[in-house]
Amino acid sequence: GVGVLTTAGLRWYHSEPGRVGATTSWRRLPVAVSFGVVVALAAGIVGPRLPGADAAALYETSGRGGGVTQVVSPLVDIRSRLTNRTTTELFRMRADVESYWRLSALPEFDGSTWRLPERELDSLNGGTGAPAGPLVENRQRLTVGALGGTLVPAAPDPVQASPPGDLRWAEETSTLVRIDRDLETGDVIDIVSTAPVLDRERLSAATSNEPGDAIYTSVPTDLPDVVGATARRVSSGARSTYEAALFVQAWFQREFEYSLEVQRGHGNSAIESFLENRKGYCEQFAGTYAAMMRTLGIPSRVAVGFTSGVAIGPGEFSVLGRNAHAWPEVWFDDIGWVAFEPTPGRGAPNAESYTGLSPRQDTTASAADIDTSPITSPAVPPQSPIDGGLNIPEFDGVTPPDGETSGSTPQPDETADDSSPWIATAVLALLGAIIGAPALIRSLRRRRPTRSVDAQVADAWQRATDAVSAVGVPLHASDTPLEVAASTRRHFPLVARPMTSLAEVVTAAMYGADGTAEFDVSGAYGASILHDCRNWAKQIDRVAMESLDWQQRTRRYFTSWR
Repeated sequence: GVGVLTTAGLRWYHSEPGRVGATTSWRRLPVAVSFGVVVALAAGIVGPRLPGADAAALYETSGRGGGVTQVVSPLVDIRSRLTNRTTTELFRMRADVESYWRLSALPEFDGSTWRLPERELDSLNGGTGAPAGPLVENRQRLTVGALGGTLVPAAPDPVQASPPGDLRWAEETSTLVRIDRDLETGDVIDIVSTAPVLDRERLSAATSNEPGDAIYTSVPTDLPDVVGATARRVSSGARSTYEAALFVQAWFQREFEYSLEVQRGHGNSAIESFLENRKGYCEQFAGTYAAMMRTLGIPSRVAVGFTSGVAIGPGEFSVLGRNAHAWPEVWFDDIGWVAFEPTPGRGAPNAESYTGLSPRQDTTASAADIDTSPITSPAVPPQSPIDGGLNIPEFDGVTPPDGETSGSTPQPDETADDSSPWIATAVLALLGAIIGAPALIRSLRRRRPTRSVDAQVADAWQRATDAVSAVGVPLHASDTPLEVAASTRRHFPLVARPMTSLAEVVTAAMYGADGTAEFDVSGAYGASILHDCRNWAKQIDRVAMESLDWQQRTRRYFTSWR
């Protein structure tokens, strides 16, 4: 089957003959108000759409029904877990040795995201192999709670797991995957991991020349120069890979601040902003650390998973949503991948001997907050099919409360205030009007039929430049449209293509002999240049909005009128 992580956004369309779009008449205000209420209550004004819905399959496997197991990078939901700081129990881990629990390691970096490359999965029959040298064995029993998905958390590095027939292993990304179905509450998986015995002397003597794949040292050609320059400055004086890794780790721990109130992501634009502002969250610490190490020629990658969680008994840990974490790993020949910790306020357990950091994690939840009863699969009531392939529970045999019969309708309270529903309706309508007004005003401004073509092209350009400026692209009053597009390509490459196309059209309108003549004439495929300009501006604005945090989106929603 196909398993994919996707978050759908709310969309609403009003159709008339020949067009699809937002309502454009004041007589449709009640519809806009209703829409505002729905958006406000269901999506918090502007619901962020997580990446990953359109991701291609990353692991080709043979499931029970054939087909493809589609695995999406676990980075896509780490910010939401951290921002919500949820105390939902994702899983429990009983282990010989406390550890970070790794879901996967991400070796591929294209300047926009760290992600899983396409790789085949290997059978677990006979184990996954283990690094050479002295090793410490760590036996674990994973009991799944609300985790979901197909990636199996484990202490680095798994060498055996059961049931092996349902599990596969990706060597390059250290990823353990369940292939027959998603993980479900109550699933139990036994895992054996082995970790190298690490100390300063062994790491100091190790080289980092043979990670097995050039992907671990690859950096995008458009990586900002400041990343490499900073790495060289911070690691100056290091006599080995290990010392360079320590120098960069100490610089982040000393000079930076942990914060979720920053631009999301770990691509080039986010890295540059992160290095300038010196605050961010684990995804950005890990991604920037790994990118900096690669500019020094040191193999590195980003690991995603969880800190150890809340201890609820000897050797047993309850891992919550707020324990989601990302950290970098560095390759050492004849040792393997070694975790470092650049994020302030965090420290991996049993790593103090080589990182110098004591174990630390989010401690806002304690064992008293956790339900320590055994995790069991949720009870499924008897079900019967109904039209459409859905199921509803059967309630036959359930005794109704005293004084009621099965199927009886409760009588209304005659003393209740009949005006309460109307007050609630009025409040919701007022709230909807306030929330829906900015969107309606913007729609009316953009669709005024009396505006000239010049004005509409200028508005599209202003909307686009306002959007990229909001995400931190540096703009100057003296910049030409093509210079603005070049700056956007460097600092916010996600919209480089529509921004360049729009800039070329605006340049032609400003300096061409014909100006905007025939910009509103439909071409062979039914679209005009003016129509394209509006679409490009809309695309740029949408992507920019999705790159802002919720406070920035809310402020821009109510203050930008284009």
